[in-house]
Amino acid sequence: MKATIEKPQVLLSVCKFLKNFDVEAEFSFLKTKIEVFIPDKSNVTMAKITIPISIATKYEANGEKLNINVDDFVKVLSTIKEKNSCEIENTEALLKIKIRDLLTFSNYEIPLMEKESKLSGMEWKDLEYDTSFLVPPKEFIEILDNLTKFDTNSIHFDAKGEKLTVTTESDKNRKCKSELKIESKKDSLGRYSPKFVKYISEIAKNSETMQLNFSTDYPICIVCDKKNEFRVQQIVAPRVDND
Repeated sequence: MKATIEKPQVLLSVCKFLKNFDVEAEFSFLKTKIEVFIPDKSNVTMAKITIPISIATKYEANGEKLNINVDDFVKVLSTIKEKNSCEIENTEALLKIKIRDLLTFSNYEIPLMEKESKLSGMEWKDLEYDTSFLVPPKEFIEILDNLTKFDTNSIHFDAKGEKLTVTTESDKNRKCKSELKIESKKDSLGRYSPKFVKYISEIAKNSETMQLNFSTDYPICIVCDKKNEFRVQQIVAPRVDND
């Protein structure tokens, strides 16, 4: 795999999102896109990110799957300035990254993680949902931030017709509730861990669209899109009473 990335900030924002989950992520460099898969070490949530190759001016790939240390990758990408480009290339054991601007360039080498790792045998699965609707990303994240100011045990999503009611509960009987106008064809009620739902907050703020997909007592899938940059899908398992 060899690529010249003209929008390295896209990779940086994606990797910062991945840091919520775990150290290790699987990057698949396909001929028409880059896919990233990462589960959370708690096995409560996982994510899949699709990045179009339009972020690169040069791109050569044949389906390479590389297990990359996300912390290392973020540290390198964080050195990139807005107008920098970066070149990425892999050898058998290394990910080589070259960052350049008009006057300088820097070289980095990150050891790739073992292919026979905890990600072996794990994969993303597309699920079917009763309820799917769009929400405005910034307003939805603002609701999450406001409702989770207290120590919160769970967050409830109740979709009924044209209204989504979001409620949080804490140990001290504190309850917070907000409502958002939506268009939903079927009613559903879901209860989830606020910690994992909020993983998507930062990248959602940079998204153009956001979609919630869930069914009663079933995982929720949160999808964030930004045209020509990324599509992020995050699945969170429902809360159960003995969590």
